[in-house]
Order: sequence, then structure tokens, then C-alpha cells
Amino acid sequence: GNMISIILKPYFQGVPILAGHPLTERLTQALQRYMPLIDWALKHHVYVNLRFNQVNTWPGQPKTVWPYDDGRSLWQDTSAQDELIQAWTDIAKEFKGRVGLLFNVLTEPQSTDSTEINAGVPWQKWNDLYPRLVAAIRAQDPQRWVVVEPAFGDPSGFAPQPGLDPASFPGLAVSSDPKVMYEFHFYS
Repeated sequence: GNMISIILKPYFQGVPILAGHPLTERLTQALQRYMPLIDWALKHHVYVNLRFNQVNTWPGQPKTVWPYDDGRSLWQDTSAQDELIQAWTDIAKEFKGRVGLLFNVLTEPQSTDSTEINAGVPWQKWNDLYPRLVAAIRAQDPQRWVVVEPAFGDPSGFAPQPGLDPASFPGLAVSSDPKVMYEFHFYS
């Protein structure tokens, strides 16, 4: 293989990293443990897919989703959206010009709030949010490849289909940016 995927999240072994601090600080702290691996991979021409995952799943710990750990919703709170954008801006600055890194701005975008899910809030907002994330990265590093996923990483979310589960994400907006790629996951 010539690529590794590093899941970057504001939790470690089920416990929030720097709870209450801005996401940039939390992710910077999380990144520290991966820097030797990232440096090694890039030195040996192995690509690194740095993927933000907002979900905390750890044996014996309750499932939590950032930023719900501080009471906000990514899909309804602009301060949470701005905080995510700022975190990617700062990461893009940190790695500017380092060839071989891809940024997956949000792995399997999702909510834990059934009211939000039933109202389709995350999926409606994602088409507005992900272009802002891409633009923030572009402002710092115009050549960086950026990866975008539909909700829950569901491949059926790339095009509207009759009878599609309402929790999927039909109609993912396609970016005109030539360095945006799309990823999906198969679980069945």
C-alpha cells in the first residue's frame, strides 16, 4: 500500500482531549501522537489521509459526537461550524506545502440527535458547510487534495434514488474544485 489513513478526533480512548478548549487546540494535541508516523510516511512517499472524525466510540464509553460534548450542534450552531472551519484553516497552515497529505474534512458526517436526523438537518447543512471548509483550506494551501463524504459515508448518497432511506444524503453538491475528491464506505 502507499497510503495510510489517520483518524483525527478530539478524543483519546473515549475521553475528550482538552474538553472545553477550541477544536484547534484539541486536534493539535491529538496530532502530536501521530507526527512521527506522518513524518515517516511522507519521507518514504507514503500518502497520508488525515481524516477528521467527530464520533467518539470506545468500548465501555458512551458514543458522543463533537461538538455535542459541549452541548452544541454542528448542524445548528454557527459557532461550532466556524470552529471546525478554523481548525482546518490552522491544520492547512501547519502542513502547507507538504506533499502527500490529503485532508478528509469530516468522516461520515452525522448527528446523534434524532430530531435533527428526522428533519434532515445534517444533510441539508452539509452542502453549505463543506464548500466553506474547502475554501478555508484553499486560502492557506491551494494545492491540497480535500476529501468529502456523504452522510454516514453512504454511497447511495451520491445521487437521488427512489425509495432512498430519508436518513441518507441524496443530492450531495458536487464541487467545481479540481482537487476535491469524494469517498464513500461500504458496510454491507
